[in-house]
Formats: sequence, C-alpha cells, structure tokens
Amino acid sequence: AAAPAAAAPAPAAAERPPMSGLPGTPINAPAASLPGLLACGPMTLNMVKVSTATTERSYPAGVAALADIYWSDVSKETTSLVDGPVWCLSAWEKRTGHDQQLLHLELQRSNRRLLVYTEQSDEGRLLPKRARCPACGITVLMESADGFLILFQNPLVSGSPGEAGQVMSSAVENCTLDDADLAHFLSRTLHNMDKYIGNAQDALASARCLGLLQSDEQPLGSPVLTAHHYELIFGVRLTRTAAELAKAHDEVHGAPQGCEKPMGKSVAFIPSANLKADAGKRTSGMDAAACFYASVDEVMTVEPPVLSSTSRRALMLLQHLYRATASGP
Repeated sequence: AAAPAAAAPAPAAAERPPMSGLPGTPINAPAASLPGLLACGPMTLNMVKVSTATTERSYPAGVAALADIYWSDVSKETTSLVDGPVWCLSAWEKRTGHDQQLLHLELQRSNRRLLVYTEQSDEGRLLPKRARCPACGITVLMESADGFLILFQNPLVSGSPGEAGQVMSSAVENCTLDDADLAHFLSRTLHNMDKYIGNAQDALASARCLGLLQSDEQPLGSPVLTAHHYELIFGVRLTRTAAELAKAHDEVHGAPQGCEKPMGKSVAFIPSANLKADAGKRTSGMDAAACFYASVDEVMTVEPPVLSSTSRRALMLLQHLYRATASGP
C-alpha cells in the first residue's frame, strides 16, 4: 500500500520558461529509441506525482546486520560517509489526468548503509538485483540564459593503476534521492550552488523532468559506477549568461591570480538546439580556460570519450526531445 506524499509547497517564484528546444508536452517515445528509457517528458514538477510506501524496504535475512558491519569498517576509511534516508523507486506508471500525461512514482524508504552494502561491496553485489537497494538518482542539465548547456570537467581516476583522465559531467549528477519531496530536494540542491548558478529559485521555477532512465549495471571498481537503479533527469534554465557563469565558476574554483588553473576545474559550453553551431565561438569576457563545443553531437563523438556515462545518456535524452520539437506534431 502507498500513501500520498505531503504536497510540496508552491514555489515562491512564478513558473518560468524551461530550457530551450523542448516540446510543449510530454512525448510518447518508444523504449527502443533510447536504451533504458522508461518515461519521457518534458513535465513540470506538478506532473510528477509521488506516493510513498507505508513500510520501509525489506531485505533478505541477515543483510541488515552485514550492512552494519560493513558500514562500520568503510565509514572509518571514508569519513565523509553519513548515514541517512535513501528513497528507492519501487514502482512507476504513466497516466493521463486532466488532459495531461502524468508520471506516478512510488518511493520506498531505505538508508545509505544498505545502499552502500548492497551496491558497493563484493558480498552485497552477490545478491540478486531485485534484493538490493534500488535507489533513485537525480541529474540536472543546466542551460544558461543565452542558450548554452553547461558541463564541468573533473579528474577521473580509472580502476587501473597509473591511469587517469578527465570526465565532463553536469553540475548536479547522480545525486542520491534522500527526500521524497522532489521539489524540496531540487530546491535544496540548487540553493547549495547559488554562488555559481545565481538565482536558484528562478532555476527551480524553470525545472522540467526530461525523463526517467533505468541505470546500467556497472561492475565494482568502475569509474562510472553510480549505485543507482534509476535516474530522474531534469533540466533547468538559469538567469546567468555563459560569460557570467564562466566568471562565477572561476571565482569559486579558480587558482589565485598568476597561477595555473588546477586540473579538473574547467567549464565547457555547448550551444542548445536553438543556437547555431557558430554560437559556440568564444565571446568577449569569457574565461580563456572555458572549453567550447559546436554542438551536442560534437561532444558526444569526441575521442577518447569525455562525457560521464550519466551525462551521455542525459544528453541523448535531450537530443531526442530536440528532434521531437523539430519534427513538430
């Protein structure tokens, strides 16, 4: 049985236009169009309905005790680990209500220690997937006020000794859902970044759910392991331009004047569907360390690959929505 989650408070800011190039209503995309696609947007937050199970998620006998032991060991090595609620996606359904396509999600509470044990330990991964913690992650694609998608370049250390590289990902990627109130979770996440993105409340007011994806199973030790079974992809439109975002990013992450910028602290811009490819040329006032791509297609095909697994799939979903808009009704 499931009980409706508490209604989210109305956002303080009026609803704002979404990121550019999206269809006006959710599209019916066949699952074959994008591997792992379960539901396709775009949908406002009011079109994503959440209910919560009345009981916490249960696990096979002995798993909770083993998770406690594993947590005691791993939390000593990784002091940043903090136990707390984790919300799992136990069911989802597309429905039609009031002439709108709605996405209904049923969430069930678990905790981080069970997520870490069942998804990130050798013993836990021996459990069947259905017996593990099906946590839901949140990824947010961001578009500047002048129509550029923003990604960040960070160091990636592979599982092989001595091998390291760079990976580009969204500013909000693979965040484990720890609040059944999606609007509150997004608001908190965006406000934590307001020094960089600017007005977080305006960004929230532009939020659209682009889709729900089932995550790929990744082996332990993989640099793209997310520990999530599902990922909700959102898109927001910021009030700052690309140049303003580059400047803010440099102020937050840049090295002292006269020093080389630390590795993994650069920002990349990609013109959205509504901008021409030549819009990717650097504009005045832009940080010289910022990287530009002519299109989403270009960043998707760069060799060696530079995108994180989740950002690649999120951009594939965005491209799918772009094509739906271009093809019309």
